[in-house]
Amino acid sequence: MVVEANSLQNALNITRHKFEEQCMKIKTALSKPLTRDNVLFHYTPIAGCMSYSFLSMEVIRPSLVSKMYARLNLSNDISTSLFLMSVTGVSIEIYKRKLFSNLPEATKICNSVYYSTIFTLGSVLGWAFLSRNIPDNTALKTGIALYVSISMLHYGHNTLNAIDDKGGHKLGSD
Repeated sequence: MVVEANSLQNALNITRHKFEEQCMKIKTALSKPLTRDNVLFHYTPIAGCMSYSFLSMEVIRPSLVSKMYARLNLSNDISTSLFLMSVTGVSIEIYKRKLFSNLPEATKICNSVYYSTIFTLGSVLGWAFLSRNIPDNTALKTGIALYVSISMLHYGHNTLNAIDDKGGHKLGSD
């Protein structure tokens, strides 16, 4: 019995430690000074990620989101604004990477917007499909919307990191 209590306590300590680490990462991410570059290249992608997550809830559980908007005195349908902010945030995240660094500025911008639009529209299509195929339970749909959107953002960010780490190497040449 004492061994089980100790292992449970150890597991709780590990979980608390991981939670505290994540909180510290969030605090660090949100504590940059408000300069033009930080607003554009740091806070705009964060706002885009938040909009992307809200957009997922808008697609998967629109009635819940419209109730939330009504309480905040916002328009019932702000999906266009969420979509545009999502595309803007992801575009800037792609733009600031090494991915298109050797291209002319206009091409770099166009490619960033194009790929972020494809990412966001593909996500909306996936969420619409998912919404029709999961039970009509508010908590379940909200949880799935947030989990899927955060997972997609995480996967996309890791993909960009992996591409950046290939710097100077042709893909497939390893």
